[in-house]
Amino acid sequence: MARTQGPEAVLFDLDETLMDHLSAEYAGALVFFQRHPAPGWTDPEAFAREWHRLAEEWFLRYQAGETDFWGQRRSRMRALFGPLSDAEADRRFGDYIDGYERHWKAFDDVGPCLDDLQSRNLRLGIITNGSRDVQSRKLAALGLERRFEVLCCSADLGVSKPDPRIFAAAAAEFGLSLASCVFVGDRRDVDAAAATAAGMRGIWLNRKDDLRAPEVETVLSLEELGGLI
Repeated sequence: MARTQGPEAVLFDLDETLMDHLSAEYAGALVFFQRHPAPGWTDPEAFAREWHRLAEEWFLRYQAGETDFWGQRRSRMRALFGPLSDAEADRRFGDYIDGYERHWKAFDDVGPCLDDLQSRNLRLGIITNGSRDVQSRKLAALGLERRFEVLCCSADLGVSKPDPRIFAAAAAEFGLSLASCVFVGDRRDVDAAAATAAGMRGIWLNRKDDLRAPEVETVLSLEELGGLI
């Protein structure tokens, strides 16, 4: 794709783009299984798969506005354990969070990629479907909080990716046009295609190389990003 002028800012999704969320989720689910055996579950591997399924289901409902951030967490607990008070569901979810947070780590390609972009004086930001408190703590734990000028969170705005308004809000925080920004994320539709439709240059980080989508600019690793932009 020919361009007469390069971007001024590069924005990233966080989970599964910069942070290895799935590995941390899996480890946290196994720790939780030991503390709170759920009725009918005896195989920890099967439980971890169900935990991930529920996480995906309820986070999508949260993104669709069917529940709030705390509601999706409590609903996951109730799907596993039956009726629970809000306080008890929150307490149990907190036990999962303890194990999950202990396993937060960045992908190996993140540091070199950000070094390269910053060496070219590109401004950096985050667009994430999550809460500012949780995502800020992730960035701090990964040692990345000082890298990013903008942290745009769906919980603050009341809209989530793929809604074009979240991309517009992030560009506005930079004081830039949408066309001056690149957005990189691990989901083809919700991240790359949605950013492109909103007016940014969307790039799909397809780490698993499990699907080819010629209509979406794609990299298999963040090591490839610098050469593409």
